Amino acid sequence: MPTPARQRERVSARALDEIVNRIVQERQATGAAGTDLLGLLLAARDENGGGGLSDAELRDEVMTLFLAGHETTATLLTFLFLGLSRRPDIQAQVHAEVRAALGNRAPEAVDLPQMPLLNACIQETLRLYPPAWLVPRQATGPVTVAGVPLQEGSNVSVNIFLIQRNARFWPQPDAFRPERWLGQTRAPGAFMPFGLGARMCIGNHLALLEAGVIAALVLRNSTLDVPGGGPTGLNADVTLGPDGPVMAEVSSES
Repeated sequence: MPTPARQRERVSARALDEIVNRIVQERQATGAAGTDLLGLLLAARDENGGGGLSDAELRDEVMTLFLAGHETTATLLTFLFLGLSRRPDIQAQVHAEVRAALGNRAPEAVDLPQMPLLNACIQETLRLYPPAWLVPRQATGPVTVAGVPLQEGSNVSVNIFLIQRNARFWPQPDAFRPERWLGQTRAPGAFMPFGLGARMCIGNHLALLEAGVIAALVLRNSTLDVPGGGPTGLNADVTLGPDGPVMAEVSSES
């Protein structure tokens, strides 16, 4: 008999399948591709102009992007609001910056460059709490890494969490200091929340845009406080998260 947790996972998986399939089928029924991500996937062709994604391939691409941009961004925002609640002085500055940039209107992607402190807070949150904290890789040939010889096929992992908290590259590495992102130089290769090189996460720009717009929308008219400071431990699973629930009190302003 499956456990209750496994049963909930199966129900959730079926629900996601139904949502994704419905979105794809509704778009296909219109006959219009569109200029959004789903439209680009529907219009994709191989280098000779033929082919196109099968229904299964289309579903898999949409599901991957849906899931990859869901939990990780939500976790990033959780840590961002948790960090700002512990630094009310910085939260007040971000609130003023967002209000000055937006007034009472909703944020758009083009507004984000006008909010450098908010962007710095997001970068600092990614440094301290990279959602994809451990990246597995497999050696494609014999190689020596930091004096350790590895044979072809060896499995290794890059611990992004530790790299981004290394005191050699980051003064006060465990402190939430957004100002370090405002015009200061940083060591190359010491910040890689989306990976580096040819296999950098394809969703890095989308994640930053999504997090910035949502954060600006929340902080435009609200102040968040986490009573007691919230959980201080971490749950290092596939993604990095707090080791307990984060309950916030939200004070709204008109």
